[in-house]
Amino acid sequence: MNIDKRVITTITKDIRKSRLQAGIEVNKIMLQLYWRIGKVIRELEDNGYSIDQIISDLAEELESIYSETISFSDDNLEYMYRFYKAYPDIEKVQAVLAQLPWGYHRVLLEDVETFEERIYYTRLAIDYGWGLERLKAEILTDKN
Repeated sequence: MNIDKRVITTITKDIRKSRLQAGIEVNKIMLQLYWRIGKVIRELEDNGYSIDQIISDLAEELESIYSETISFSDDNLEYMYRFYKAYPDIEKVQAVLAQLPWGYHRVLLEDVETFEERIYYTRLAIDYGWGLERLKAEILTDKN
């Protein structure tokens, strides 16, 4: 049996679209988790605990429990804290943010000063399909 190429094309487009939608949904859920962890860190800090000690203790505990799956290193927890501070009202921007993996957000938090600029670069990365290195290069070029 020879299956019409249009049928194959339709199916492969549907597969790609579904994979993209699944990836975005996973990113959305993970960003919500990272935001909530950042919020907990901020609340502990507001209660008088040292941010360095909070992150160190959390990293030690979480890495021992989840070492096989998600990185809860000191660095990653620091970025979660910064992510919460950068987007205190996550609901307003979550649909846009969820379209990029966590590594992009780490770069944006590290290299971009303002909320508006982070959203600007997020949209550009999405619209133009930039890889992580291209995003870094564009940010660097615009800074100079």
